[in-house]
Amino acid sequence: MEKPQVMYIFDPLCGWCYGFSPVIKKLKDEFQEAFDFKVYTGGMVLGDRVGTIAEKFKFLQEGATENVEKTTGVHFGEPFKTNMLDKGDYIVNSEPPSIAFTTLRAMAPNQDVELAHDLQNALYLEGKSFNETDTYLELADKYSIDREEFQKVYENPEARQRTYAEFQMIQQLGVNGYPTVVVIIGEQGYLVSRGFQPYEQISATLKKIQEEKLGVNS
Repeated sequence: MEKPQVMYIFDPLCGWCYGFSPVIKKLKDEFQEAFDFKVYTGGMVLGDRVGTIAEKFKFLQEGATENVEKTTGVHFGEPFKTNMLDKGDYIVNSEPPSIAFTTLRAMAPNQDVELAHDLQNALYLEGKSFNETDTYLELADKYSIDREEFQKVYENPEARQRTYAEFQMIQQLGVNGYPTVVVIIGEQGYLVSRGFQPYEQISATLKKIQEEKLGVNS
């Protein structure tokens, strides 16, 4: 019988997803025997929303990152704060990291959660640009993926098409905020969380779903 799925929908640029990353990692550690954990990217910043931090994402410089830190306990690294946030000239665009994520995900099966975590750490902790291919080549190394093979797939127009098809699928599900967690059992979906929620709250919800929908006593 196919395992039910925990569907985690994020965007590589979503600061609250960066804050949620330790939570989803811990949930996978606790529940991976019962659920398959799959991560999907939603395409938060595309088209005319793309722009520099100073132009279009001024709120990041006006306390948004501190709010994420205070609420979730994560820290934005000094390289990100100094070289990107303070300067304000970093171009925010979901397309390159989303294509990289879907490409890496296909080459490193069953490591979706870890990949999403490491991808966001590259930007928000280490201050590496999502607009530079080298950022993704280093991730490929970490997951023992051949650099040339990754780059060949990443730069193929089909990778972009597949990623945009995923954006569309997420939109059709009615997801318009990140992070979102949904449990899929057969053909039925159950919303677990929309926006950041602490580990204890989501863990309790998953246990309740196990009891009520799967007949599992915790």
